[in-house]
Amino acid sequence: MTVIAIIIYAVVTGDHVISLIDEISYQSPPAPPLSQVEDIAPEQFCNGDNRPESCGENCMCTHQVDIPLNAIVELVLVDEVQVPNLSHPFHLHGYAFSVVGIGRSPDKNIKKINLQHALDLDRRGLLHRHFDLPPNKDTIAVPNNGYVIMRFRADNPGYWLFHCHFLFHIVIGMNLILHVGTKADLPPVPQGFPRCGHFTPPVSLENTNHYHNPYLYIQRKQDLVLNPLDAICNKPRKDAICVSQLKNAKKVDEALLQERPDVKIFLPFKFLVYKPEQLFRPHRYDKFLVAPGGDHVISLIDEISYLSAPSPPLSQIDDIPPEQFCNGDNKPENCEQNCMCTHKIDLPLNSIVEVVLVDEVQAPNLSHPFHLHGYSFTVVGIGRSPDMNIKKINLKHALDLDRRGLLHRHFNLPPFKDTLAVPNNGYVILRFRADNPGYWLFHCHFLFHVVIGMNLIIHVGSKSDLPPVPKGFPRCGHFTPPVSIEHQNHYHNPFNW
Repeated sequence: MTVIAIIIYAVVTGDHVISLIDEISYQSPPAPPLSQVEDIAPEQFCNGDNRPESCGENCMCTHQVDIPLNAIVELVLVDEVQVPNLSHPFHLHGYAFSVVGIGRSPDKNIKKINLQHALDLDRRGLLHRHFDLPPNKDTIAVPNNGYVIMRFRADNPGYWLFHCHFLFHIVIGMNLILHVGTKADLPPVPQGFPRCGHFTPPVSLENTNHYHNPYLYIQRKQDLVLNPLDAICNKPRKDAICVSQLKNAKKVDEALLQERPDVKIFLPFKFLVYKPEQLFRPHRYDKFLVAPGGDHVISLIDEISYLSAPSPPLSQIDDIPPEQFCNGDNKPENCEQNCMCTHKIDLPLNSIVEVVLVDEVQAPNLSHPFHLHGYSFTVVGIGRSPDMNIKKINLKHALDLDRRGLLHRHFNLPPFKDTLAVPNNGYVILRFRADNPGYWLFHCHFLFHVVIGMNLIIHVGSKSDLPPVPKGFPRCGHFTPPVSIEHQNHYHNPFNW
């Protein structure tokens, strides 16, 4: 028996996007179907042939495709995203599949492929397949504006996730479940196996009365926006409230409220856009992210893209060459625009520290959430430049505003946070007492920005402020084997002429 599934995927265009596969954006079920399928309402599940009646363009449900056990399955992925230079890597759990076809439409009159055209090509025998020992894979990149054809035998019963491997596409719905077989094909759930559920507490505006909020004079039925996109945070308003306008329910260290901190650090962050000839050079493999517009980018904080140290500094600082570390005042001489090193800022123990984050990315509606490990900080300021003639803020302008007293700060019980969204084209000001010695990561909390360098280490105190490393503590290193083209000769490569 052969089951053929034609699956398309697309990202709705615009500033705020979700992902769709076969016009459905995946929503996780309230309980794991493998062990608790009876606890999930049948209407929770859907697919291209069985969509909820109420579904709009952003149809959200648990996308599940049912497949008979031992069926031969062919999947055709069709890229309707069609962003230049962006190929989506799709991964199937529980299986290795054979790749029998990859390509674009042979019809040169077709500028953009879609489901209807792919079906027509298949009907006419124009979706090329090859069956001469096709390779096995579990992840395959779908060419932009193209297609991939894969096959496998559905001999592993269960609920298997199939998804784009870009984490930021997973969280907005570019996934589905392949359900193979029936409950009778699975082993019984072990007695006493943990159970999960959708334990979401009710939330209403009435429940916020026990918090001290001087601006909560709005009618209770009116919605409030937390951290509005316009970042107007220096005056009360009836439609929104900024974190910096909240008051702390606890007493705040008075030293944090003094006019001048012991240490003041300005940290501008931005993206560097590569040209292809810069990125793809012999004997190099530079990290990068393909952005929605097709640009190849890395992240920079204070002109540095973070590179992990070869060993953990907390336990093996003596194994790391000093030149591995850098900061804005101490960059390697050979640093290019994509300066890569282990960005580390040294702070004296117990100093009062002020950090000013300045957004030089300036993407509309994109506010970067920064997280500090090891500390809670007070939020003393959020905003944008008060100079209406300035269209784009940068480090130089932020320093000038600070010199002129125009970076607004408030010291009336500022709230504690450990993660804070920096308004696009704006700034945030945070303070903390550096009383927890160690090496603490400070980073944007978008995982796809973390992997391309939007991080740094806050190093508090000195080695003498830390407890000794326990005897026999595991040691780590940069155990990277040498790689050269000569080492590839033992692989079977039919094109190696």
